[in-house]
Amino acid sequence: MEKRHQANSLLLLVSAIWGTTFVAVKVAIADMPPFTFNAIRFSIAFLSMLFLFPLFRKDITLQAI
Repeated sequence: MEKRHQANSLLLLVSAIWGTTFVAVKVAIADMPPFTFNAIRFSIAFLSMLFLFPLFRKDITLQAI
């Protein structure tokens, strides 16, 4: 039952993040051009993944891919 509770909590978290992101994008697009906004957005995502990748790198093997 613990795994199910954890999965439901994570789904709720993803839904909340996804919902607030829609509002944030709508407000941001009103203030800046879409290409600039997307460049900033993808840069932040890239830097986040760059720092998080070493934490999960040991779990990624050639067989897993």
